[in-house]
Amino acid sequence: MAGLYYAKHNKRVQSDLRQLTRALAYSQTMKKLSKKKEVRDNIKKIDRSQSSDLKKQYLFELINSIPHIARVVTTDQYVYRANKVEEKPSDVSRISYPPKEIVKIPQGRCNYNGNSVFYCSVDPSAALFEINPREGDLIALSKWKVEQRVSAKIIGYTKAELNSEFNGVGEKSISTSDIGLYDYINKYFDSWFRSPTEHFYELTSIVSEKLLNDGSLEPGPGGNQIEPVHDNIAILYPSIAWDKSDSKSNKPAHNIVFSQKAIDDGVVSAVEIVFGDIGRVEKGSVTFNNTIKTTDISDSQINW
Repeated sequence: MAGLYYAKHNKRVQSDLRQLTRALAYSQTMKKLSKKKEVRDNIKKIDRSQSSDLKKQYLFELINSIPHIARVVTTDQYVYRANKVEEKPSDVSRISYPPKEIVKIPQGRCNYNGNSVFYCSVDPSAALFEINPREGDLIALSKWKVEQRVSAKIIGYTKAELNSEFNGVGEKSISTSDIGLYDYINKYFDSWFRSPTEHFYELTSIVSEKLLNDGSLEPGPGGNQIEPVHDNIAILYPSIAWDKSDSKSNKPAHNIVFSQKAIDDGVVSAVEIVFGDIGRVEKGSVTFNNTIKTTDISDSQINW
């Protein structure tokens, strides 16, 4: 009799556990659906709103609803920046971030509220195509060395892309239950940041303001907390010009945005500049004519 009682009791317990498991799973599913609906509603509000303050509020809510994943940019990294110029530059300030007084919205993807930022790419070809070169343009293509270890927040990549491009950082930083929402939001960020027009500049500049000034970071590879090593954090996003580039690499190029303070504090420094005029521009390639390289860059002075 005792055995029969315990058998029935165990069946009831198992049945209760199954019901509880189903109830919990249903609750989690409903929470995900509710969260995704809230995100969709926010995106619609962003699209319809005429108020910059409201757009900022909705965008901040989007950003706060997913983890902030970061990649540590180490001191062995080089980045590249291209500038259209009127003549051969003599001072590094001419090829660095633009002066604050000329920065307006919409002007750049990450220039916000009149604050200037430093755009660059990990690939020189992508950096060149980012500025849409035309035949006859005078160009200064500069190479910069990362002098201080810095954390770059990654935006515009799905979890699968994070895994393939950044050594599995997505697998280690995004829980299985968060994948759908993370990918959904970042696909919008990707379309905004990679848009070839200025239509989304207001949105991307607001996102950049949030990311560059919010120091909170999620754990990165290995689960270790990545602490910012500089007052301002960089942003890393996909280059819009990669499909135009003739780079031999099979990997996409990534753009990095540094704050003005980071540049002023020497987080990166110019090590070489190539100056010349643009010849033929074709899909996948561009030719430089009459090129000349720097012999030395010292105390912001450029020597040719």
